[in-house]
Amino acid sequence: ANLGAPRLHGGAAMLALNSGIPIIPIAIKRQTTPLQIGSFFTKPFPIKLKLLVGRPILAYGLIDNRSNREGLLLKLREEFTRLLQD
Repeated sequence: ANLGAPRLHGGAAMLALNSGIPIIPIAIKRQTTPLQIGSFFTKPFPIKLKLLVGRPILAYGLIDNRSNREGLLLKLREEFTRLLQD
């Protein structure tokens, strides 16, 4: 199931704006096998994790203000949405 982009807070954007270091979006996606139709008990099965690394979101040269933080968060949310589509 696609849960969409996670709820984001301004801390990463503020840190990126103050340091000039890009934000690298990273998501961990769990892939599971659904239960078989009619099964009552689950059987142990390996859990597969997929590490997703997004495109860097640049903050170099931007001033730390509310507008730039919100802009970075919007770009970050869009990148998470792109990563988690599947």
